Amino acid sequence: MRAVPALLVFIMVVAAGCYNRHSLPSESSFAEAPNCTMADIRLLAEQGCTTINSDKVCVGRVTSTDVAQNFHRTLFVEDESGAVELLLGGYNMHSIYPLGLEVAVKLEGLAVALKDGVVQVGLPPESYDLTPREIGAQQLIAKHLVRGASLAPIEPLACDVESLDLSLCGRLVRLRNLLHLPVDEETEYYRYVDDNQQQIYLYISQYSSLSAPDSLADLTGILSYCVIGGGEAYVLTPRFEDDLKTSCNSD
Repeated sequence: MRAVPALLVFIMVVAAGCYNRHSLPSESSFAEAPNCTMADIRLLAEQGCTTINSDKVCVGRVTSTDVAQNFHRTLFVEDESGAVELLLGGYNMHSIYPLGLEVAVKLEGLAVALKDGVVQVGLPPESYDLTPREIGAQQLIAKHLVRGASLAPIEPLACDVESLDLSLCGRLVRLRNLLHLPVDEETEYYRYVDDNQQQIYLYISQYSSLSAPDSLADLTGILSYCVIGGGEAYVLTPRFEDDLKTSCNSD
């Protein structure tokens, strides 16, 4: 009979250990079934800031990372039809949602709107505003952004400047053989042109560890369409150094 208390203690210790392990986010299953695409969400956002009150779920993969501090408090996810920007409001998101992770975005209760050509997703705006708010609390983020078990490399969409379109905003794209053409003023935007002198800008935050190539380069990043100076232009936001490569040729 004296062995029983010891056995009970052993069982309690084992059970406690299992509880601690299971309290971590699970990566062993992904049961969310999509019933809409990123392109469907863009159609809603084009109508203005819209709160989604139905059970809409889209599935995609993480394409951005804040590891180089060129993305802040945000996460980009895309599928084959398009992309959305999730206004998470947290830091070090790459440690929870790494590049290539499959995630389900549960949109019910969230709002969508367009900014700089990108579909933004967040909490519904305050009554005096027309833009989604950051989601903020990790528990609330986990409710709307469900992690899957699948992790796969992300291949950027190969484009040229002429083929860029607003529907591509938010997606990870790559453009080759662009020549740096300095602007008059020192800003966080760096201008590049192709062989036909069509221009695109590269955005690098002052807080980022990245450096803009000063010669012919292949550039990869998340696409947006922003007001720069006196006009509008397409902008690439790179994620890390490998997105900024010096070109070996100009063909």
